Amino acid sequence: MKNIYLLLLLLPFMALGQTTYICVNSGDWATVTGATPTWNPSGTIPSWNDTVVIPSGFTVTQGSSIRECSKLIIESGGTLNNYGAVEVAYRAVNNGTWIGHGACEFIGTSGDTVLEGGGTCTNSGNWIFFGPRTGGSVMIGPTVRAIKASGILYLETAAWHLPVRVLNFGYIQLTDGEVQPLNGSPAAAVSWVQEANSTLLFDGNGSFPVVATGDTLVASATGNTVTESQVNGSFTLIKPATDYYNLIVSANNLTYTTTYPGTFNIDGSITIGGNLNFAGNNMNVGGNWIYNKGNLTNINTINFNGSAAQNIQGTLSTTFKNITISGTGNVALQDNTSFTGVLTLSSTGSLNGPAKMTLVSNSGATGMVAQSTGTINATFVIQVYDGRTNPSYQALSTPVQTDKLNDWNASNQPSPATPSGYFYMSGIGGVNGNAGSFVSVDKFLEASNTYSPITNFASPGINYNLVQGEGLYIWVANTFNSMSPFTYITNGVPNQGDAMTKSVTHNSSGWNLIGNPFPCPISWSSFHSHNASLGNTFYIYKESQTWVPFTFGSNIAMEQGFLVTATANTSVSFLESDKTLTATNLLAPGDPTRSDNSVTFTLSEDSNTLSCPTTIIFGGGYSPAYTFNEDNLYIPSIAKKVPVLVTYSSDNKNLIVNRLPDGATQVDVPMSATCNVPAKYTLSTNNIPNLSSYQCVCLIDSKTGAVLNNFSDNSIYTFIATEKGQEFDYIVRFTRLEPGQSCSGNLLTKGNSMQLNSADGSVVQANSPDGNYTIIPTQYGAAINFNFPQAEDVIVSAYNMLGQKVINDIHTSVSESRLDVALPQTAGIYTVRVVTSAGATVKKIYR
Repeated sequence: MKNIYLLLLLLPFMALGQTTYICVNSGDWATVTGATPTWNPSGTIPSWNDTVVIPSGFTVTQGSSIRECSKLIIESGGTLNNYGAVEVAYRAVNNGTWIGHGACEFIGTSGDTVLEGGGTCTNSGNWIFFGPRTGGSVMIGPTVRAIKASGILYLETAAWHLPVRVLNFGYIQLTDGEVQPLNGSPAAAVSWVQEANSTLLFDGNGSFPVVATGDTLVASATGNTVTESQVNGSFTLIKPATDYYNLIVSANNLTYTTTYPGTFNIDGSITIGGNLNFAGNNMNVGGNWIYNKGNLTNINTINFNGSAAQNIQGTLSTTFKNITISGTGNVALQDNTSFTGVLTLSSTGSLNGPAKMTLVSNSGATGMVAQSTGTINATFVIQVYDGRTNPSYQALSTPVQTDKLNDWNASNQPSPATPSGYFYMSGIGGVNGNAGSFVSVDKFLEASNTYSPITNFASPGINYNLVQGEGLYIWVANTFNSMSPFTYITNGVPNQGDAMTKSVTHNSSGWNLIGNPFPCPISWSSFHSHNASLGNTFYIYKESQTWVPFTFGSNIAMEQGFLVTATANTSVSFLESDKTLTATNLLAPGDPTRSDNSVTFTLSEDSNTLSCPTTIIFGGGYSPAYTFNEDNLYIPSIAKKVPVLVTYSSDNKNLIVNRLPDGATQVDVPMSATCNVPAKYTLSTNNIPNLSSYQCVCLIDSKTGAVLNNFSDNSIYTFIATEKGQEFDYIVRFTRLEPGQSCSGNLLTKGNSMQLNSADGSVVQANSPDGNYTIIPTQYGAAINFNFPQAEDVIVSAYNMLGQKVINDIHTSVSESRLDVALPQTAGIYTVRVVTSAGATVKKIYR
């Protein structure tokens, strides 16, 4: 190398002889005399300005010295086997066999340096491509197939050369080799350009590292392929100047990871055969996605933006995060695929089979199909995760076209891979058979306000055709009476577009059970904006087996059935623009009990998990009479054992959300509790601190006027129902306190002597409503001194400030006696509550 540098420095413009040396005897490059000289003409060794020709049938072996020529021509059947360095100044044409154990150097004295020909070219030594002196590039011809077994391919820029630029039109394979800049002084950027239909393959431990600022790989020409096929270890895939056309990333084992430093742009196809770490970056793919081997980590959005047909294929099923189809071409699923995030068709392209796409749902998140302009023709396996632990009814709807009830039943049966549970159905002719006379699927009939078994309708039972936009009541459990979290599935082509409508009626109450038809949450605000015939509120059938109202700002989950109130016989429409990407869990679109200046009462019983809430909201503009778009009517549950808790408007409507004016100092709200099984019941409150208009909330027996509980001090009230359907009528009294006032008995009960608080607001003693007992603090908790004229049954309870019981309820009969109540020794505020036939008394105990 140094000899060449020196020669070029001393004789840069020297006119040299231009002789063509033709091999006439197989032998060493330097054998030019004797009986069998290698070259004709003989006598001299070819120099760097000469042409060397190795014809068919001859083999030239080059030893350890440096040999050079201007042109090297190896004809078909000819062989060059070099162990030292061979330097070509202008052009090498190899149609025979070139085996390079030593260095092969392309000097680039002027213009382009060319390597071409279709012969065998293998090399285990270094290749060195110099930049040209007067312009041009190192050009690798389209028929070249050159394989480097090891060593380094240097891109060298010497002081008297221009920056090197390699134009690859052929096939270059670097096995255990790498491409590296070898800059002279001053250093200059180098580049490698993949031309149309060319190949650059790195295998073994080959690589193309970026060393100097400005070093570039250009790989966007049509049909060219860059292949990274390293054996092991960690490798950073070089980012090209613009895009890749075809990229192949593969490995012989799964121990290495390719990490790409930025956004992928693949104009053609990508083939993955090894671990690929996307580092959270996106990828645009204009051709096929082929996934054969390895793990995909930190994947983000894959955008298929081609203008022609594209395939998702491979021997492995890809689990995408987000998928976007923005091109005008169609994307075909040739192998089963899944996604965990968002699928969007933002152009006129389509997503087609023949394989299936799975929308993944789990405890962490659920995939969704966003607002789209393209078309989905592929069959989806749509998963919905249900994290409940109690069997119950749910209102559900189908997100796919042409589906039957049998699909929900049969497709969710247990298998060896998922033995934990499935979608249980009874009495409809499915695989589960019958649990007595129980029919586990019902429709809601607006005209009669009743629930009717699915067996009463056309194509009855298991063959019932699911209707887009219709909601059904379905008993969701793993068995008839058990439930654990699991994922159920729906099979079919997803619903999409703006053509879906669902008829609603107003023959009776106007209540209609409809359902979200999209595999994506929808915004109630958006849906309501173009369906003005509906009331402002929708209802979700919660796990507590009661209908709970929601309003603007709430979303409706995928496959969620929901109840609306129609004002006329009409149709509602579902639009792509109704979709929202806000994650919304089934049965939990929000919390309607958290309105400002409101309080929610919940009635529950000890024998099951069923409950019923009712909410009272105060505001300046509300009416005490029932108002359609203010208040929410109580809707009966399909479950017969659910307790009923309602308040009444001034015109005697049963309400579960009651909006009232807050101008009065005291407001009495009638409340009714219906207990559908004999049991112990609890009436609890939440959000009392958020009630800004009134500081005192008490429960009063509507028959006797006795104060049963002060909810401002004690958030729960318990009572016992001894028979099915027993009804308890109350008054909930809300009182606004003036400065210096306390929540006292005479204020609450209009003359009752019950004293709950002292003048300064601190609890010092609580007397019973009838004066027959007192509650006082003691060292260990509290003492209750009874003074009844005859035996009386009492219940004593104690709670912490979170409303949690701290002792077991004491049920006893007393007359004249003392009862000591031991409270926890932990410092805090506790509430002791005594219930007798005359009412209830509470006292705060400070420890």
